[in-house]
Amino acid sequence: MTRAPLRLAAPLLAAVVLLAACSSTPPQESRYQLDTPYPAAAAPSAPRFNDTLKVMLPNAPGELGGSRFIYRETDQRYTRDPYRGYTSPLPFLLADRITDWIGRSGLFSHVIPSRSPWPSRYVLESDVDALYVDLRPGQPRTAHVQLGFRVRDTTDNRFVYDGQISASAPLAEPVSGDSIATAQAQALTQALSQLETALRSAPVSAQ
Repeated sequence: MTRAPLRLAAPLLAAVVLLAACSSTPPQESRYQLDTPYPAAAAPSAPRFNDTLKVMLPNAPGELGGSRFIYRETDQRYTRDPYRGYTSPLPFLLADRITDWIGRSGLFSHVIPSRSPWPSRYVLESDVDALYVDLRPGQPRTAHVQLGFRVRDTTDNRFVYDGQISASAPLAEPVSGDSIATAQAQALTQALSQLETALRSAPVSAQ
């Protein structure tokens, strides 16, 4: 399936709306983490997939591969915030969050990042289909995330899991960099929890 990149307009309108900058002095840049703490519940005593999983960098088309917040201003127009964004490009940030979450879940015996030289039986590939803040007139101000996930067994190249996950979270008022990052983190947490649930019911090959 071919996924078209987001069509982005000039970033000035959303920046003006959200930053409320009346001064001629540009605001300072702000960088944010997306914290996705794993629930304090105990992981299973034995891994469901008794082997190593390697988490690859997500595929992120166009501006989704950058490090700036993206806003949806109309049904067709998206803008990029010139002052606010993430502490690292989105694929690297998401890969770290996925690796940490699945590692804590206990689903696999080991979970390693793509840069690791160690071999793995399982590989997790993903696509960033959407990660934006909805600012369309008449719509609730909401953070949206949509990710495609594939977990492949390299012994036979069979997909243990192949699906798309979506989640959203409302922004607290007044809208600020902190409220945007908090809502996006909440939406991403929901998405990772859904991924874990899906993998807990995915078929397991003979070990």
